Amino acid sequence: MEERPDVMGGPSADETTSMDRLTAEQVAEAAEALAAKEAQEAAGTGEPASAVASAAVEVTDEAGETSEEQAAAAEESAHGAAAVESPVRKRAKKRPAAGKGAKRRRRRKPASPYPLLLALFVALLSILMLGAQCHADYREAVREKEAAEAARKAEEAEAQAAEAARQEQEAKKSSWELTLVNKNHPIPADWQTDVVEIGEERYIDSRIAEQLQKMVDDCAAAGYDDVFINEAYRSHERQQEIWDTTYQEYLAEGYSEEEAYELTGQSVAVPGTSEHELGLAADICSVYFDEEHNAPIQTWLRENGWQYGFIQRYPEGKEDITGTKNENWHFRYVGVEAAKEMHDSGQTLEEYLGEVDLNATSEAAETSE
Repeated sequence: MEERPDVMGGPSADETTSMDRLTAEQVAEAAEALAAKEAQEAAGTGEPASAVASAAVEVTDEAGETSEEQAAAAEESAHGAAAVESPVRKRAKKRPAAGKGAKRRRRRKPASPYPLLLALFVALLSILMLGAQCHADYREAVREKEAAEAARKAEEAEAQAAEAARQEQEAKKSSWELTLVNKNHPIPADWQTDVVEIGEERYIDSRIAEQLQKMVDDCAAAGYDDVFINEAYRSHERQQEIWDTTYQEYLAEGYSEEEAYELTGQSVAVPGTSEHELGLAADICSVYFDEEHNAPIQTWLRENGWQYGFIQRYPEGKEDITGTKNENWHFRYVGVEAAKEMHDSGQTLEEYLGEVDLNATSEAAETSE
C-alpha cells in the first residue's frame, strides 16, 4: 500500500529536518541580532559580554529545538561581538554608571571678567600716568628753554646797554666841555684855548664867556652885588710861576726839597694838571674875601650854577674821589645837560665820566687848584 502522509500527525522527517535547519539558522540570526542589540545597550549600561552570551543561551533554550552545537555557535558569536567592542564602549566602561549613588560632575563656572577688567584699568592708568609725566617733562623742558632764552636775551640786552653806556662815556670824554683834568689826567697835548677878557684882567674860554657872565650878573641881581671873579684862565707859564714861587717859599722856611715839593703839591696843582689852564674854570667869591660874605654867594652858585652849565668842582666829602681838597669857590663849566645830571645825582666829574680813582691818597686830597 502506498503510504500517505499523515496529515493530522506531525511533520514528516524531511520537513522536520528542514524546520530544524531553519530554526537553527533563525536562532543563530536572532542570537546575533540580540547580541548586537545587547552590545549596544551594554555600551550605555556597562554590562559585561558574558551577560550578552547568557541572553543568547536563554533565547536558545526558549526555542527548545536548539542543539548544543547551535548554542556553542551562538556563544562564540556573542563573544566575537564582544571582542569587537567599539572605542565608544571602551570609554563607556570607564565612566561610572549613572545611578542614585553616582556622583555628578560639578559644572565648571564661567571665568569672572573682573580680573581682566582690573588689568585693563591698571594698564590704562599706567599709560595715563606715563603720558602725564611725559607732558610734565615736556613742559619743564619748555620752561627751561624759555628761561635760558630769556636769560640769553637779558644778557644780550645787558651787554648792549653796557656797550651803549661805554659809547656814551667815550662820547662824553671826547666832548670838550667834559674834558677831565686832575692829578692822573693832565691836559691833552693838543688842547687849544681861545680866551677872551671877562672883568678886569680876567680871561676865560670864549665858548663859555657868555654863560659865565650871565651867571655872575644873576647872582648880583639876587642880592649878592659883591660877587667877584677872582681867578679864571691861567696859562701854563702862569701856573708854573705860582708853583715855583710856593716851592721856594717852603725851601726858605727850612724844609728840604722833598718836603717843600710835597707841601707845594698840597696847595698848588702841578703845572699841566690844573683846570685853570683849560680856560673852563673860575674862582668866584666876594670882593671882601671873607667867609661871611663868601658863603652866601657860593651857596647861591652851588644851587643855581647848573642852569648856566657850571658845577662846584671840588665839593666837601668827595676829596677821595677828586683828589683835591674842598674848594667852595671853584666852579667848572661842563654844559647845561651834564651840569643838571651831576647836580641832581650829587656826582663829581670823575664819577660822571666813570673815572673814579679810589686809590687817591689823603695826601693827594690836600692838593689845591
